Amino acid sequence: MPGDPLEDKINSYGFDLHNTGMLNHALTVGGDGTLDRVTTFDDAGGFISALTPSGNRSLWGAYVQDEISYNSWLRVLGALREDGYHLSGGGVSSGGTHLSPKLTIGITPIRGIEFYGTYAQGYHAPSVLEKSINVAQARLSGVELETGYDWGAGFATFEGSTIDGKNLETGTSLATVPPYRASATLGFRFLDDHSLVAGVRFTAVGASPKNVPTATDGGGPLPTRGYGLVDLFASYACNNRVSANFSVNNLLNKEYTQFLNIEPNPGITVKAGLTIKFAEK
Repeated sequence: MPGDPLEDKINSYGFDLHNTGMLNHALTVGGDGTLDRVTTFDDAGGFISALTPSGNRSLWGAYVQDEISYNSWLRVLGALREDGYHLSGGGVSSGGTHLSPKLTIGITPIRGIEFYGTYAQGYHAPSVLEKSINVAQARLSGVELETGYDWGAGFATFEGSTIDGKNLETGTSLATVPPYRASATLGFRFLDDHSLVAGVRFTAVGASPKNVPTATDGGGPLPTRGYGLVDLFASYACNNRVSANFSVNNLLNKEYTQFLNIEPNPGITVKAGLTIKFAEK
């Protein structure tokens, strides 16, 4: 009726959250799979068939990873991976799945220097040749260092790593963890366009881990000694399509065997190569 009170009421709720130029994302999604079929023929008494019977193994996995950078000083990488397998042969079968997380946080206080830490889980499915050598729970810890300096007419780099592994069920060290390794490279660029590059690389590798089972005392890999190597390298870019490279590995002709290998590595080795591009994108 004319003269009665009137009221209009509107309630609005909301928010606006946005960011420009501060966060950068690199999202990766993927998957993989493998199928192995093993057929064994044994007319010599069944010894081979008993150890490695005919059978099938299937592996599959899917993962998602997001790497976030904040204002050039902070890097955070998070990932999840789901793995699964099915193994059958010799009248028996097994299978399983596992979700493995990964988290890396890196801080760059000074441009060119990053300190980072990583926590990650992994899942290893047995191969068709494994009856039982998997470790249910293991922990790997170590330090990696990589640095370099480039002044235009030359460059120098250094990288090194040391890893310690432990079987969490038995408290013993893992036999297959590689020894420490360090490498330093010094290179120079020549000619006006820096098309000629030559340099030297020094590599030092430690002896195989101590206090672990080896092939000489009932299991594990063969023990190896520490060694040092000197390599020379050179490359020349004739143009955008033609380039050549040359290298001399193990210049001092050292006798050494890489960890987990049985045969020794070759002595001084000279290599040369020529690359020709017939088309460019």
